[in-house]
Amino acid sequence: MPDLLRYDAGPALVPDLLRYDADAGLLVTRYLPGRIATGTPAAGDPDAYRQAGRMLALLHCGPTSSPRDKGRYETTMLRKCRSWLDRAEGPSAGRPLAPAPHLAAARKWLDGFVPAPVELVPTHGDFQPRNWIVDATGTLGLIDFGRAELRPWYTDLVRLEHQEFLADPDLAPALFEGYGRPDGPFTPGRWLDHLGQSLGTVVWSHDMGDEGFEEHGRRMLARTVEALASPRTHRRPG
Repeated sequence: MPDLLRYDAGPALVPDLLRYDADAGLLVTRYLPGRIATGTPAAGDPDAYRQAGRMLALLHCGPTSSPRDKGRYETTMLRKCRSWLDRAEGPSAGRPLAPAPHLAAARKWLDGFVPAPVELVPTHGDFQPRNWIVDATGTLGLIDFGRAELRPWYTDLVRLEHQEFLADPDLAPALFEGYGRPDGPFTPGRWLDHLGQSLGTVVWSHDMGDEGFEEHGRRMLARTVEALASPRTHRRPG
């Protein structure tokens, strides 16, 4: 999605687009100087998250924003969730990749899910401190657009919600202050993405042999199914 790198990012830093090949799925960008935010004070600094919120708002208002999609996005995500769930239940692995009660709860919820139209916006796809750059002035930038795609706005928050927002409750309000809107409700479609990213993480990590990340996916799944069982399913996971 090269158009994502063709908008005015204001004070935020984004790499200049040099060339792309849509058929090959390749982007070539100019090097963006700075330090990865992970492992620096910025990774836990509410001021950095306010910058991140402003940067995310600019991205989501980019030139390729789309009207409501007539349910195609959620239909596709539902199909992916069921495919990942089939694999997580173990036919190819020889064993379940997550606790059976969690997989059964996910299956029951997905069986009752009805896709609905959603608004699609340009999203990053891996929005978290490991893809934020901090320059010498403390200005935040964004790199690694390899998963950029049109999706609902809340999909860029799922990874933060299962990591940084759990570790420090002050970070989510700071990000939404920068974003310029309050956090929206946890709608069924938003939970669908939580299940999708949880199951996808478990299955992908298993295929890659990354046991640590596979366990992270199981924790994501546990938090998600626990929240879905709560009467207050609008609450943030965890």
